[in-house]
Amino acid sequence: MQEYVPADIHVPPGEEGRTDRFRVYRNLGAIPHVNLYGTTNERLFSVYRDGYGEELQATVDGLSTGDCVVATILGDPDDPDEAWRLVRAIRDDTLSTSVAFAPGVDPERLPAPVTEAPDLRERAAVEPVGRVLEHEGQPVGEVWCQPRDPLPHDAFLLNVLVGQVPMESHLDGLPKIEALPAEVLVLDTATPSDTSYDLPFGVFVFLTEAGEALGDELRERYGLPLDRDADTRPDIDPY
Repeated sequence: MQEYVPADIHVPPGEEGRTDRFRVYRNLGAIPHVNLYGTTNERLFSVYRDGYGEELQATVDGLSTGDCVVATILGDPDDPDEAWRLVRAIRDDTLSTSVAFAPGVDPERLPAPVTEAPDLRERAAVEPVGRVLEHEGQPVGEVWCQPRDPLPHDAFLLNVLVGQVPMESHLDGLPKIEALPAEVLVLDTATPSDTSYDLPFGVFVFLTEAGEALGDELRERYGLPLDRDADTRPDIDPY
């Protein structure tokens, strides 16, 4: 998608406009901004979450981490401390993905493809490692392991400071079963804080619509809400 501004939108002097498909990476009530990741230019934008007209405000209020929106934003590219603002936003239901976060998971309670592969942690310290997830004999998703540190070739974005979900490309289509994920469970055996990240290891469970029942089982196992719209991202996180 090209970066442009529709002709009927006025761009004030000193500002720029961008239209793109954006991934929502943080939308918490305690934070005055929403983080939007532009999938065309791979750039993160901080956008005001309040102060819009009734229709646009309702769209913003309904967004959660993992949602996709086709939006136009305006802002000053030379002022990194000033947030951008939305002028239009339409949620893309097809590519929106529910995301839930569960830190402090007992390693023995991780999904079977992880616990049954003792070398997975060592391999994941070097490169992303994935396995197909099955439920009742059918492939319903994939589980991927990753270290926290950024990897070569932009395999993962520098996410500690900006609160992004790694593996954006997997949200556009799972590489092993060639299907779109409907939800992602981010599992971590550590309990991160603002001063420590105990284990350089994370587990991402990508589930398709056919994996909803397995998703419910895993959510109950890890104490996550069954409500896919709940935003469970920790205030301090390395994801």
